[in-house]
Amino acid sequence: MKNRALARLFTAGHAADGLLSKSRHKTMKKCRLYQVDSFTTDLFRGNPAGVVPDAAGLTVAQMQAIAREMNNFETAFILSPTATDHEGWIRFFTPTTEVPS
Repeated sequence: MKNRALARLFTAGHAADGLLSKSRHKTMKKCRLYQVDSFTTDLFRGNPAGVVPDAAGLTVAQMQAIAREMNNFETAFILSPTATDHEGWIRFFTPTTEVPS
């Protein structure tokens, strides 16, 4: 099954302006966002989900703001592993809260 994705470049502080007002003049991390259509071979069908493949350096507030901006059921943020027994760490956020792992 093929997944198709729409990508856009996002400045991490853009959706979180109110949360980042003190650091507004600093350079903000740019990250690539994908919207994937899971469980389908057709574009704009299936289950849409957001994916940020390199979320290193994003704060929890920024991840939550990005998830709110994406407004998908879930947005996945892929991070470096926190232990040697796995290859990565994924944090999931809905538009309103982080999903407990």
